[in-house]
Amino acid sequence: MQRVVAKQIVSGEKGYWPINYLAKKCDTTALKELSSGRYRGEGSLQYETSVELFGKCRFRPAIPYLVDTAVYDASLNIVIAADHSLHALYPDGPKDFDKLDEMQRYFCGRARQDGFKVRCKSR
Repeated sequence: MQRVVAKQIVSGEKGYWPINYLAKKCDTTALKELSSGRYRGEGSLQYETSVELFGKCRFRPAIPYLVDTAVYDASLNIVIAADHSLHALYPDGPKDFDKLDEMQRYFCGRARQDGFKVRCKSR
């Protein structure tokens, strides 16, 4: 499966299922590919499971995608999955937020403190 994914990445193919399969095993190449946002075209009920993998696998390179894109997604399924992943990546943060924009600002600030280059514009 790793050869299939490597070939896909090199050729520019957009095969979500093999990448998601490897990401479930916390494969860093697959997680990196998922955190590019290229696969957001999958349905939100499916894609939310992929977003949850960033936290489950403690994949910190996904933080910019989570704070710049996923927490602003039109689907609340994706926003909630991003929140779960960010809480897993920042377990010392507040457990709950009263408003969505408070959560967005908090995790944006934490990402910046950790040296990630993030935009975090309010939308």
